[in-house]
Amino acid sequence: MWLLALAGMAGVPAGTLVLLVLDASPLWLLIGIVVTTAAVAMMLGFRKALHHELAASVPIGFVSGVLGASTGLAGPPVIFFYTNQGLDPREVRANIVAHFVMMDVVTLPSFIIAGLFTDKTVLLSVQLLPATLAGVVVGIVLNRWVRQALFRRIALVLMVIAGTVAAVSGIAGL
Repeated sequence: MWLLALAGMAGVPAGTLVLLVLDASPLWLLIGIVVTTAAVAMMLGFRKALHHELAASVPIGFVSGVLGASTGLAGPPVIFFYTNQGLDPREVRANIVAHFVMMDVVTLPSFIIAGLFTDKTVLLSVQLLPATLAGVVVGIVLNRWVRQALFRRIALVLMVIAGTVAAVSGIAGL
């Protein structure tokens, strides 16, 4: 998890640059197609356990950092990685939370330096905070009752939804 998170932190500045330089629509479309395809493949039973998790965690973490800073979709590479490896859902959740917190430590200053925070974005973040905290509480409560098979299905369905939304957003912006 540490190597994955450190690689994610290293990817944040590159993702911030992508956000500043590239048009978002083609990027959203590409991400949507890749995420949806990978999630559907895993739903259909495709799975290839990676035997060298440490080596695989570096590019996966880096891509997560780039995607997180450029599109806000840091989760799919990490979720696919952990789900593919068959980890316990509680371990997956804990690792994902730690990964995001560590990346946020780099994302916040990166966005401030790039001038991406405006009064409008800060206000919107404050307005969304109660819903975010409510979601965290609901997730913690539900965590006690969700079995691994159900967790995997929920995660993959959410990835299909996120991928589809990303692709539609990309098409709408073209």
